[in-house]
Amino acid sequence: MRQAVVTGCSHTAGCGLSGPNYVDYLNDHYCYDVKNYGLGSAGATHVLQTITEQVKSKPIFIVAQWPNPFRRTMWINEKPLLENINSCGECFKLLLKSGDANFYEPWLQCIIIGNLLCQGFDVPIINIMLESLDEKYLDRLNANNIKLHIDEKNRD
Repeated sequence: MRQAVVTGCSHTAGCGLSGPNYVDYLNDHYCYDVKNYGLGSAGATHVLQTITEQVKSKPIFIVAQWPNPFRRTMWINEKPLLENINSCGECFKLLLKSGDANFYEPWLQCIIIGNLLCQGFDVPIINIMLESLDEKYLDRLNANNIKLHIDEKNRD
């Protein structure tokens, strides 16, 4: 049976919820399995890794919930360490002091590559972000024919 794939951070994983999350509602709504690859504290590299692994199986569609750009994965002894502004090491702090581009550029590249993979495998992708984003980054994605659906109530 073919399935749909959803990937993202804690919003997708349902961390902290006592009831169903949006992926559970997708499962209830559709007549096929919706597989949840959400991971609490995950960044864009997790989303891209999931797309890379799952697109080959030709899911019906992929929902990519792109986390905040200020999340990253550090690899220490081949184990992932998920970092964000509230929980980070010295390397993260140095990158943060050096400018936002250290976070937005890799984040944008993950989105662009993920969408190109889906296009190459002819798998529809829905890109969402559950927070606000500066218009200049939306323009960059639009220039690559990528529509990022953002939370309109939090839009800048």
